[in-house]
Amino acid sequence: MKFSYYSPFDRAYALGSFDNNSSFNVGVEINGKTSFTLQEYINTIYGFAINFGFTLAILMIIYAGFKYIGSQGNPSATGEAKELMIGAIVGFTILLLIRVILSVVEAPTYNVP
Repeated sequence: MKFSYYSPFDRAYALGSFDNNSSFNVGVEINGKTSFTLQEYINTIYGFAINFGFTLAILMIIYAGFKYIGSQGNPSATGEAKELMIGAIVGFTILLLIRVILSVVEAPTYNVP
């Protein structure tokens, strides 16, 4: 059985001839560009993923709040809403810590937003 996957990176990178300033074509337009350096590509994906995660966490907190209000004192529904709220807050906190740690540790190297 052969395993293969699509990679936007050239095979030369696997051989050790990697250059941080060389750009590659991703095939789709992202922020008006189709050619990125590896650093720009990772920063773009990181920025999208973190912003998507924050948006999802906030929407989950709002949903859990509505679920808690709509439980009308039902203990099982209230417990479910509390679990959702705790999970969303924990996820939001983890994303916040990831953003802070990466901006402190790797900001001089990778220009993390």
